[in-house]
Amino acid sequence: MAKEVSAAVYDFKHNESRDASDFKSFCVAYMVSSRYGVDTRGFDFSRLPREYAGMDTQAFKGELGTMRDVLGEIQSDMYKSMEKNKPAKNKEQER
Repeated sequence: MAKEVSAAVYDFKHNESRDASDFKSFCVAYMVSSRYGVDTRGFDFSRLPREYAGMDTQAFKGELGTMRDVLGEIQSDMYKSMEKNKPAKNKEQER
C-alpha cells in the first residue's frame, strides 16, 4: 500500500509517471515500513536499476532528496488524517 501511495504522490505532485518512479516508490515504501515498524525483510535492494549505476553523486543526492520529500508528504497526510479521525475529547476524559 505504501508503494502505491508513493507512486500516487510522484504522479500527482511531481508529474512523474509510475514507470519512472517505480524504484523510488519502492524505496519510499521501505522507508515508511521501517519508520512504522513494519517487517522490511521482503524488500530486496541487491539490484539497482540501470539508471542509478552511472549516476553521479549530485544526481543521486537529488533522487534521495525527492524520496525524503515524498516520505514527508505521506507522513504529513497520515498525521492530518489521524488527527481528523480522532474522537473528540469530552470534559470527563480531560480530568
